[in-house]
Amino acid sequence: MKHSLKAFFIVLFASISFAGFGQWAKVSSGTTQNLWQICYISKDTALVFGSQKTLLKTTDGGKTWDSLNTANFIIGALARVGKHTFIVSTTDYGVLNRSDDGANTWKKITYSVNIASAFTLLYFVSGAKGYAADNQMF
Repeated sequence: MKHSLKAFFIVLFASISFAGFGQWAKVSSGTTQNLWQICYISKDTALVFGSQKTLLKTTDGGKTWDSLNTANFIIGALARVGKHTFIVSTTDYGVLNRSDDGANTWKKITYSVNIASAFTLLYFVSGAKGYAADNQMF
């Protein structure tokens, strides 16, 4: 009885999970490059970056993707800071770039910390305060 009740709840949970939420569907991004991170802006709009300076944007829930200019840098991490503001780290050690126009143009951010590796994780709590990490072990 105990095992059949447990199996019932597993089947019930699986049924509710699959029936109550959206399903995954494979979509084409239009690129053959590896894609590494996605950043949602709304239910229909998102940015995704990947290898070889790939930066893509969708405004229709992933049905179509437009290539954006990365101004000749390779993105290491991406963070949304505001409605149309993004910050990316590059594969150059400690270099950050900021876009205030929805990732269409980029400007290098200057700061006074000496960094010995590239950031692989960005998290911002506001437009002026954020955290960055790399994959180096101490």
